[in-house]
Amino acid sequence: MALPLLIEHLREYHQWRMRIANAVDQIAKLSVDLEILPSGTMLRMQNLSREIAGDQLRISFFGEFARGKSELINALFFSDL
Repeated sequence: MALPLLIEHLREYHQWRMRIANAVDQIAKLSVDLEILPSGTMLRMQNLSREIAGDQLRISFFGEFARGKSELINALFFSDL
C-alpha cells in the first residue's frame, strides 16, 4: 500500500536533514584530523550536527470550535485508509 504524499515528503525531509547532519559531522571530524579549524569551531559544528539531527517539525492546527480541524488532520494523515 502506498503512503500518503504528505508522509512521503516528510520522510524525504527527514532523510535530507540526516544527510546534512552527517555531512556537517564529517566536516568537523575531518577538520580535527587536519587541524585546520580552532577547537571551538569544531565543537560548534558538532553541536550544529546534533541540533540538525534532533530537530523536529511541528504542525499545529487551530481555529474555531467545530470548523473541521480534525477532518483536515484525518484527511492529511489517514487519507489512504
